[in-house]
Amino acid sequence: MEQPAPPTTTLHELVLAVSSTHATGALLNLHTGHAVKSFRQCTAAPGAVTALSGDRPHFAIVQKNGGFFRFYDADGNAGEKKAHVPEKLSALAASHSGGAGARLVAAGSESGKVYLWDLASGALLNVVDAHFQAVTAVAFSADDMVIATASADAGVKVFEIASLADATTPTTPLHSLAAHTLPVTALHFTSSPSHTARLLTCSADHAVKIHDVATGTLLATYLLPSPARCLATDPLDSALYAGADDGNIYTHPLTSPPTAVTAVRRTFARLGSKVTALAVSRAGGHVVAGTNAGVVVVLDAATGTRMRDARPFADGAPVSALLPWIVADGVKAEMPVVARLERARASGDAPAVVLPPPSVGEDGEGWMVSADPMAAFGDAMRAVLEAAEARE
Repeated sequence: MEQPAPPTTTLHELVLAVSSTHATGALLNLHTGHAVKSFRQCTAAPGAVTALSGDRPHFAIVQKNGGFFRFYDADGNAGEKKAHVPEKLSALAASHSGGAGARLVAAGSESGKVYLWDLASGALLNVVDAHFQAVTAVAFSADDMVIATASADAGVKVFEIASLADATTPTTPLHSLAAHTLPVTALHFTSSPSHTARLLTCSADHAVKIHDVATGTLLATYLLPSPARCLATDPLDSALYAGADDGNIYTHPLTSPPTAVTAVRRTFARLGSKVTALAVSRAGGHVVAGTNAGVVVVLDAATGTRMRDARPFADGAPVSALLPWIVADGVKAEMPVVARLERARASGDAPAVVLPPPSVGEDGEGWMVSADPMAAFGDAMRAVLEAAEARE
């Protein structure tokens, strides 16, 4: 008797796009450019978005101009956690450890402080005066043994997690790196353990610098024609990608012996607008870039060929962050509203829409509810669609 074929699993490459001005984040399919999920009240500045899981779209943001986190899962559900700090937070990162996801969350503030929380309990483990000006980026090493923080004061600090998590003893940085002359815009650890890892930094001073994490030694300086705003490396850490203000992505091999100062002129791709976010797909086959014109560009990692463009934000808002995932069997896509309404109409029993009078107030999270009648219309439409889906 013939055995039934084993079930197959389809893997989908996805990327989250977030803006610093648009109210909704979008989860995009890399191979089609289509949005498969949206996340409301998802607005964050560069450096203020972090993944909480490596195998599903679970992430957190620091709400722009706020002192609290907002957490999102793959179903689009959002939860809010107040950060009981007397100031605005400006940067966010989560550890990679734990089969269920991140265990520690670190945030930088506009005053230069760095906060460390235990994610499961919400306990604040420690607060450190790390910088003189606002923290612009925070990053954990791949093995979660060290954490790096960058600032508008041009400084970079590297802390051991064991020391930073212990509030009973004074916390001193493992390294204080004064390699830049202008504000540091991004940080990136290579994927190896911290004792052999490299820390990449970029700045408004046109420089990308590579540091040895174990010793703090400056290994190489790459000078770009324009200030770099974002960094990425491929999964094997063989190539560096830097997104710059002149609309270009520059690349340089990391496998060659480092030199003191190198002028990098090799252009991986020309996008025509300031590059504001950069990521490499989990499979390593694509480089994904976001621009200040609101375009998410998918590029072939081997050739730099422009594969497709996506415009996830209707108002052309700038892309501030990109997070990639590979998901088994994908994420349930939202059926376009028009298609859902057409299906309800075809069924012949779509209920009439009655608009309630507009109202002004605050919802449970303290966000103002719009008095625009279209908001009430949207609520009524959702009721229609939910009723139609319940009958399917």
